Amino acid sequence: MRRYLQSVLLRAGFFLCCTAALFVFAPSGSTQGLASGDLSRLRSVGSVELSPDSRRIAYTVTMRDRLGRPYGQLWLMDVVTQKSVRVGGEKDSGGGPLWSPDGKWLAFQGHQGEKGGLFIARPDGSDVTFLASLSGTNSPLPGTGNDVTWSPDGKQLAFISSTPGPEAAEAAGDPMVITRYLYKPDAGEGMTRFNDNQRLHIFAVDVATKQVRQLTQGNFDEHSIDWSPDGKEILFASNREPNQDEFFNYDIFALKTADNSIRRLTATEYNEYEPLWSPDGKHIVYRGTRRGVTDRETTMEDTHVWVMNADGSDRREIGSVLDNRQGAPRWAPDGSAVYFTLQERGSNHLVRLPISGGKAEYVVKDAGIVASWSVGKDGALAYSFASSLDATELYLKTASGAPRKITDLNTQLFAGKPIAEVESFTFISNDNKFEVEAFLTKPLGMTATSKHPLIVNIHGGPHGQNGPAFNFKNQVYAARGWATLNVNYRGSTGYGQKFAVRPDRRLRRSGRKRGTRCSVRGECGGAPLPVDRSRATGYRGRELRRSTHRLAHHANE
Repeated sequence: MRRYLQSVLLRAGFFLCCTAALFVFAPSGSTQGLASGDLSRLRSVGSVELSPDSRRIAYTVTMRDRLGRPYGQLWLMDVVTQKSVRVGGEKDSGGGPLWSPDGKWLAFQGHQGEKGGLFIARPDGSDVTFLASLSGTNSPLPGTGNDVTWSPDGKQLAFISSTPGPEAAEAAGDPMVITRYLYKPDAGEGMTRFNDNQRLHIFAVDVATKQVRQLTQGNFDEHSIDWSPDGKEILFASNREPNQDEFFNYDIFALKTADNSIRRLTATEYNEYEPLWSPDGKHIVYRGTRRGVTDRETTMEDTHVWVMNADGSDRREIGSVLDNRQGAPRWAPDGSAVYFTLQERGSNHLVRLPISGGKAEYVVKDAGIVASWSVGKDGALAYSFASSLDATELYLKTASGAPRKITDLNTQLFAGKPIAEVESFTFISNDNKFEVEAFLTKPLGMTATSKHPLIVNIHGGPHGQNGPAFNFKNQVYAARGWATLNVNYRGSTGYGQKFAVRPDRRLRRSGRKRGTRCSVRGECGGAPLPVDRSRATGYRGRELRRSTHRLAHHANE
């Protein structure tokens, strides 16, 4: 007991010393940059969808002005006038916009008044109509794709919703009886303690009559849906392993809408995600992996884009020409190529790749993050993008023109407030085998002789990346005179497969290396700097760059 109390007192003393150091090094007087209280006013663009005629853009705006988690509001912009109207009222929410094939309706999910679920609206935002209630699950199901899809004639919508699984009743009783291996919820859900034991299934609703029917049944989850151009089948992904909680393995299936029968298109030992029909219905694009075992929590293998025939034959990894992690693909309107995001050195670029092979084209290669995008039949591109100096905004690029930012959601918030510079630098890993990149957000007002605390903010995963894109937390630190260092240590994505897989190989051999905090699941905390997974240390401006190199080396060990 005495040792325990001593340990607690030592930890408390260390925390107080670190906290005191932050206030000692913080600049006196009022700051001119962003403050933590500004978060409630910060807005950013989320989903983006061009209408079939490219005359309107449906987009969501992420709001943070309420208690609880951020929520989205749905807006419609006229491309010519660049005037926007909100769908619904000030207190309503909406997201996941999807135009009908003829452009006469816009489907979306959200809450309008007292109703929540699946809605449709006219292209000008009027005539909002409720179609069906939706329910989900907190079960760990990473990499799920579209949960709503239109029939090609625009008369029906297929959607994903949940029903109770066989364990739900006992697991919700008193006492709770837990029989599933995956008894905990998804890590990102953060609101509950146990798996709700719901199963995702495919439903369809008739737009005219609002009649809903359930298309799939059973003790499996179906998701990532796409209706075929001929209207006869709906693609979906599902894990059909007999012990699906213990083995994470999505395959691709097709549901026949006439009789609800299912045909299997892939039967691999690795994962296939987010399948989509080609415009002519002859091919299917998806992203996938090659490894026989894939972890549900963190995938060490970079996903690449694949194409196969509609019957599941001739699977080709067309994304192998790019040695980096690739996002969910979408077809070019003529079916000759696919678009997808590519993680590369801290940024998320947009790439176009011909399905016949050949060289990839970088459509958006600015430093920052492309979050969502939509390509029109006329070659127009609408996308959301976050730069180092701005939160995510809406951009429009015509077939022959340069990209233009067409929203400016934070004009009033950012007015008169400087945004801190983000500088990248590289160093060699401790085994002299890899170049490691880090991003330093410089404190406002830094000079060659000024002194500042340094916060090392380490990302989890470890399969993810930090980068130069606008980071609200780092900007708040910078306004207080604190520098922030983000290191893409080994195991990070965006630097090729060999770089991403390294920590997992090391952990399998030794479990843990001295001086690091790594779990057996491959999560590496890296540097022994414990304030906000970091430590505040005072450095003068001219010493800061040299010191960040040294701390970055620690984070990489």
